[in-house]
Amino acid sequence: MHGAVIAVIAGGALGCGRLGFDPHSDAGDTSDAADAPLQFTRCSEESFETGSSDRWSVVNPAWAVTPGNGFGGGAGFSAAPGSEHTVANLDLQGIRAARIELEFRIEEPIAGDFYLQFMSPGWTAYDDLQYSVGIFPRGGDNTEDLISIETPTTSIPRASRPSSALPNIWHHLAVTLGADRSIYVELDRVAYLTTGPDTRVPGPFDVLVGFWNEGSIDTFVVECAR
Repeated sequence: MHGAVIAVIAGGALGCGRLGFDPHSDAGDTSDAADAPLQFTRCSEESFETGSSDRWSVVNPAWAVTPGNGFGGGAGFSAAPGSEHTVANLDLQGIRAARIELEFRIEEPIAGDFYLQFMSPGWTAYDDLQYSVGIFPRGGDNTEDLISIETPTTSIPRASRPSSALPNIWHHLAVTLGADRSIYVELDRVAYLTTGPDTRVPGPFDVLVGFWNEGSIDTFVVECAR
């Protein structure tokens, strides 16, 4: 799935309300659970300084905690050179909405895509039905970052803009997935991509993180609602 991405990220500290985006909205959610008020809690917080990745399950190899390869010179969680590298966060399964922040670094300047995936229930492979947010290196083989709906055979873009992330430097990503499945993305603390409510991908969701080729993540912090 070269180029597909999903995301759920953003942080309470980024002031989503300031920009008119409400992660609590359930306007597009017709499930019974939509009637219950969302309760956000801290679901995951990872700096990888302990050297452990026990809250992550590798879907596609190969990932490792690497000392000295993280944001600020500490440990980072890195994908080795290759093709598709995907990991699932075991603390982010069955969620209805989320606010996530992290640092990421794309280390392959041509085909080093970074993505977050919100997988629909019953998924068995990284390219099953999902909402995806993809960030690609500027000057690489994908020229537009995007929010999309992905299936094993189809990509449906929902929002896009020219790729701007530089390879081999750290970038800050923040994304909010609302209960109505609207998505709001900030890149390097600037409003970047947004989509409105949608009902085509059923939840609740599991969260996957991945690179096409090599890259690293660090300081991964998530608040979510189930």
